[in-house]
Amino acid sequence: MIPGRDLYYKCPDCGKIHANQSIISGNTFGSKYFSDTRRIAPMMPDFPRITKCSQCGLIFWLDSSTEMKDNSSETTRNYVQRLSIDGFKEAINQGLGVDIGRELHLRINLLWAWHEAMEEEKMQPEEVYADPAYNENIVGLQKTIDTKQLGGELFLAELHRFAGNFEEAAAIFEKHLDNTDFDMVIESHRRCFEHDRRTYQMN
Repeated sequence: MIPGRDLYYKCPDCGKIHANQSIISGNTFGSKYFSDTRRIAPMMPDFPRITKCSQCGLIFWLDSSTEMKDNSSETTRNYVQRLSIDGFKEAINQGLGVDIGRELHLRINLLWAWHEAMEEEKMQPEEVYADPAYNENIVGLQKTIDTKQLGGELFLAELHRFAGNFEEAAAIFEKHLDNTDFDMVIESHRRCFEHDRRTYQMN
């Protein structure tokens, strides 16, 4: 991995400057893949695309509208923080998913944040599944998926499994049990009959 220069963004509300890291190049060696489409790649880190201002609390996108074009004089290292579960919820409720790409980013990262919290035992599964926002977010995600693509159809099934809709999930997976291109089909299909809603590492 070759690190890139720091990028700087200005809060649209209070003007606070925030730094974000970047990379010039990286690779996926040693990556871990999960059934919720997460990828953890040590040599290709995923830097935040949206953050919460550390000064005024505004949630804003780190994009061309907030990036400082001339940051040669900046010496701050107040790096942006990834949104928390509540932060992603707040961003969605505020309507910051203004297009399909941004809505998908918010919803998939919210799903991943819940799953990581369970894996790290920061939250118990019962606590996550009891939150109405968990299933609401899954329904929102399902509306963004292109099920004409096989990968999209299988992710739809996996989302059904996460939501506890085991019959719907199993019916979709069953159609593709002979497809060896997707290792998760057999495993996720098996978990449906065990009423197992958890995500899992695929490699």
